[in-house]
Amino acid sequence: MNKFANRALNILLMMFFVAMVSITTASAATFVVNTTNDTLDAAPGNGVCLDAAGACSLRAAIGEANSFAGDDVITLPAGTYTQSLVAADDDANAGGDWDITSNITINGAGSGTTIIQAAATPATATERVMQVTNASTVLVGGVTIRNGNKASTLAAAATTRGGGIRNSGSLTLQNCIVSGNNSPGGGGLRNELNITLIGTTVSGNSCLNNSAAAVSCFGGGMYSNATGTITITNSTFTGNIANGFNTNSAGFGAGLGIEGAGGFTLNITGSNFTNNTAQGTGTGGGVGGAIRYLAAAATTSNITITNSTISGNSATSGTISTGGAMQGGSVGGTVTMSITDSTVSGNSSAVSEGAIAHINTSTGPSTINILRSTFSGNSAASIAGIRNNPTGTGISTVNVTNSTFSGNNATGAGERSTLYRRLREHRLSTSTSPPLPATRRRRVVASTTSAARST
Repeated sequence: MNKFANRALNILLMMFFVAMVSITTASAATFVVNTTNDTLDAAPGNGVCLDAAGACSLRAAIGEANSFAGDDVITLPAGTYTQSLVAADDDANAGGDWDITSNITINGAGSGTTIIQAAATPATATERVMQVTNASTVLVGGVTIRNGNKASTLAAAATTRGGGIRNSGSLTLQNCIVSGNNSPGGGGLRNELNITLIGTTVSGNSCLNNSAAAVSCFGGGMYSNATGTITITNSTFTGNIANGFNTNSAGFGAGLGIEGAGGFTLNITGSNFTNNTAQGTGTGGGVGGAIRYLAAAATTSNITITNSTISGNSATSGTISTGGAMQGGSVGGTVTMSITDSTVSGNSSAVSEGAIAHINTSTGPSTINILRSTFSGNSAASIAGIRNNPTGTGISTVNVTNSTFSGNNATGAGERSTLYRRLREHRLSTSTSPPLPATRRRRVVASTTSAARST
């Protein structure tokens, strides 16, 4: 090969190398934010995060990252990042909430020092804090998300979903705080696909309807209405409120509300749900102080709670207040819930079911498995512990193994303090309870169980 051919080959190799570097850069860029101002990128899509003043803001960094198809990284130093640009219900990151439309990782300096907020004070903003769209894969770590506010009379309206974050991608929050946010459809978080919380605290959020009509609200801390997976690990939901507020309305799932037209999977491990309050008015009420779950028609949903604590939650006010700790069931689908090595204690309901109210209106089976867990100190006017209430034709089963029920208190005269199922009550014992007649297709099973009777 002569020298001209060698030179041509070298030039081609160099061009290929430069092209590969350019592709790599375009598909995996890193942007370092250096201003807390809320400003737009001067030239979105050129790969350089610079606003008109020559600084890289959070919004400018997101704008550049949205322009590329790769997995980009935004480094967000300590500081308070407050929305100032206005663009009502915009989904293009032009103003209002920060809109993420591609795969992005945001690394904060720690939830105590990196604050992302819709306004400086709660209940004054007109926007949520952040939105994830386009089925994007997003990780947000080491930040606080606060003071988002999407006040409305309609919990189902798309524009009012999620006060802190509305997610329709696969979102992971790691070592974050979500606090002081409000929306009628998911005060802190609204999930519409998949969401994972690791070492994250969801606190002081609210779902609140300001309608004069009987309109309910869903999910003070988080509301998930998706066919997807919700994973909560080493996290805390505390001090959240679901408030129906006006005449004959209900507040569902003060800590967490979850349902899905195609079924869902909820995994809770090593986490705490404490001091959340669901409340309503008139013929409404508080429904599910900590968690409210619902399996829709012809779907399969699974709930697993392990090494976790659900305590001090309440369902108050109104005539239907139910499920101080949890309320839910199936309206046509199949739901299986397993509670293992966990504590459900000190929860209360103004009307019924201090711990769990489970209703199965389905033709399909419904099962609750309780293993090595403690239910204690729960209270209600009627049925302080668990109510298994099958109103459909499906088999509804509660299996209790090596678990303790104690100190639960039903305050109404002649009411039940431990475990109740519709039409017939079984006391817990150390042997398997006899099944109901087959014509009723319902049963409660208690096996090798300690602390057989409540006090």
